[in-house]
Amino acid sequence: MERETGGAPLAQLMLGRTEDGGAFGGLRLGESFNPIIRGHL
Repeated sequence: MERETGGAPLAQLMLGRTEDGGAFGGLRLGESFNPIIRGHL
């Protein structure tokens, strides 16, 4: 349950676990990861 750390959402995205931190994780990480998250979704 580490979503406010900034590294948790990224790791989850890499693992492919965008259940409750895909869009939020992207917006929190920055617009740089936006395309990556959109592709995963």
